Amino acid sequence: MSTILDSVNQSEAPVARSLQKSSTVLILDNNKEQLNKFHSWLHSNQVEVLLCPQVSAVRKHFSERTVDLLILEYELDEGNALELVQKLESEFRRKIPFIIVTDAGSEEIAVQVMKHGASDYLVKDDRLEERLQMAANSALERVHANQILANLEGELTQFEQRTRHILNTAAEAFVSIDGYGTIIDWNASAETIFGYRAQEIIGKNITETIVPERYREQVSEALCQFQESRRLSESLRSFETTALNKDGREVPIALSLNIVELEAASIITGFAHDISKRCELESQLIQSEKMASLGQLAAGVAHEINNPVGFVTSNVATLEDYIAVFKQVIEMQGEVIESLKGSDESSLKKKLDEIEAYMEEEDYNYLMEDIEELIKESNDGLVRVKEIVQNLKSFARVDEAETKEADINECLKATIKVVWNEIKYNCELVQDFGKIPQIRCYPGQLNHVFMNLLVNAAHAIKERGTIVVTTEADDKYVIVKIQDDGHGIKPEHIPNLFTPFFTTKPVGKGTGLGLSIAYGIIQKHKGFIEVESEVDKGTTFTVKLPLEGVEG
Repeated sequence: MSTILDSVNQSEAPVARSLQKSSTVLILDNNKEQLNKFHSWLHSNQVEVLLCPQVSAVRKHFSERTVDLLILEYELDEGNALELVQKLESEFRRKIPFIIVTDAGSEEIAVQVMKHGASDYLVKDDRLEERLQMAANSALERVHANQILANLEGELTQFEQRTRHILNTAAEAFVSIDGYGTIIDWNASAETIFGYRAQEIIGKNITETIVPERYREQVSEALCQFQESRRLSESLRSFETTALNKDGREVPIALSLNIVELEAASIITGFAHDISKRCELESQLIQSEKMASLGQLAAGVAHEINNPVGFVTSNVATLEDYIAVFKQVIEMQGEVIESLKGSDESSLKKKLDEIEAYMEEEDYNYLMEDIEELIKESNDGLVRVKEIVQNLKSFARVDEAETKEADINECLKATIKVVWNEIKYNCELVQDFGKIPQIRCYPGQLNHVFMNLLVNAAHAIKERGTIVVTTEADDKYVIVKIQDDGHGIKPEHIPNLFTPFFTTKPVGKGTGLGLSIAYGIIQKHKGFIEVESEVDKGTTFTVKLPLEGVEG
């Protein structure tokens, strides 16, 4: 005699193998002989069969254990089977799998039974044993499949709850968007950083909420590319940018993006954290290093200012003497004018002769020529002082908050003017500036990098040498090279050059922060700084800045 267990063992389906666990089948029939037949047909090591000749026993079993399948006669002494099933489902608040067995079936009853959700409807005939085993086996397979599904759904719910808890307690903001930029997830830290509650921002577009206006076109283009390729460029995997919070205030953030592949679509997930404090500390550090560097250059800068101020002062003194002569001539001419009033011709001629003699004595014509040159020299000197002061201001100002388009050649020229007194006495400076495009950058910060490299190059030359500054551009970068023929750098020192507080200079000659800060500034611009050096031959620093620039 075939059993449910035999049917299970013959099946290779994953769901069928789950029937190895114990199942409970409850059979309700007023006919005890029929109950015993059902028991012999269905009982096995994996299937416990409970026999109930009365409805009251059914309720008792349901209250004491989990019944996986109910098999019952359609017509019961206590009433209709369907009514009983409805009462049981209502009382125990769960869906009960059941099979209806009847002595005399009809199409009308069959339709009614199946509409009420029966697993099967069987008529007692010669094939009842086979058909009941198949129906029970099929029903139990569905029961256990549903149990597995319910367990998986429960585990999935728990996983989602744990994930949500982790995301909501994470220090970083978590945001996910679809390929069109629509926000679909938003954690508690995102609420803190950006000011929007999840319920008010989910469903809105990221470009219209937390992306500053100047970046919206760029973000929209990136989303269009993502829709086509489902990929993100490497530059968008991890970067620093500026976001907009609900109050309209810009917030500097570090952002890392990833793609989550789904069957229907792909989404972009991002973790962001507020780097305002770090940026503020970096700004303070850069500012401190700037002031320290300018302090070291102060004597040279003072000399650069004193030179033009000195000849302006000298020219002013000379002009005072010239003015005295002009005043005397004017006074004498005034006397001539007075003498014209009623004086004779001989007296007028005498006065004019005196003026002419005085003008020859003071070399009046030379004074007239020289005064123009003195004024021009003085103006040139004052322009030079103004340029030095402006260049100093560009270095001394607090770190820029926003980027701007800048010509790197002009940045280098301004820097050279500031450090010129450090260079001119023992270095020949060669400037080979190529034709390069403007790039978006932090010009004040780059000036600081160039100043540090130029001063280091000058200090590396002990007696007389050459510093060569070149600029060029390829298809990706603006390239700046600062080369000296000084004493070079020992190979063991090169790995530490960009380490904070590392210096080979004597005490008081350097803070050890210059190259470290320079390295950070170039990284902020998504560029590179490289060094090549040979002892007693010289050193070359190469700075590469991307043509695409950096957004602030």
